[in-house]
Amino acid sequence: MRAPKLAAIAALLALFLLTPSRFYTQAVCPSPRLAIGNIAIVEFKPFVELRSEPEGGQLLARINSYTVLDGPICTARGTLWWKAQSQSGMVGYAPEGQGTTYWVYPQPGTVPVTTFAAFQPFENGYMLWRYDAGSVEVFYGKNGGGGNDFATYRNRSYAALRNNPITALPPAGLIKPINGFGKVWGNFASVRQRLGWAVGPEQSYMMTISPPEPTGVTQCRTLPDGRSICIHMYLVIYWYFR
Repeated sequence: MRAPKLAAIAALLALFLLTPSRFYTQAVCPSPRLAIGNIAIVEFKPFVELRSEPEGGQLLARINSYTVLDGPICTARGTLWWKAQSQSGMVGYAPEGQGTTYWVYPQPGTVPVTTFAAFQPFENGYMLWRYDAGSVEVFYGKNGGGGNDFATYRNRSYAALRNNPITALPPAGLIKPINGFGKVWGNFASVRQRLGWAVGPEQSYMMTISPPEPTGVTQCRTLPDGRSICIHMYLVIYWYFR
């Protein structure tokens, strides 16, 4: 009885080894963060390639942003591609990322963008962080009002810096920032001196960034308390709460 059983097991093993295509699984693409109408900004590599077809098409250009026209397409190598238009108007296919790695982040074009985010209030302003872009935005202003001064620190400008190097303890009732906020606050003296200490803890939430309004000069991002911070960028550049 044992011999037929062993023969059957050997036959199944041979079938498994000789027919790997039956067990082949395509590489998994990243979940799309872009949507048709978004503008993709290259952040996590110097550029992406615009090609005539996904994966193996003719190289058309090396670009640092594109508008999403259609898609997505997941290829066998686990790369997520979109039909895209470059700033110069050239149309082809450009990648969003591969496997678990993203190379671009979305900015609103004709549709909003929603992303995991963080917010923290300071004595003289506020910090916002976007998960999809990895960027930290700093807004300077007192007493809940807006102002003419803000700055964006892209992921590549602070990610490799030390965690908050400031060893001084905050005054009573105030907080020393940590994580990405701590890196920017602790390593850029001008930010630290102008913002002061944090007056509340870092809050995680889902942020929605609106498409530019019809005038094309105002864009808003939501906050945890239901308000939005809006940036006006025409003639006089300033930010305000809505």
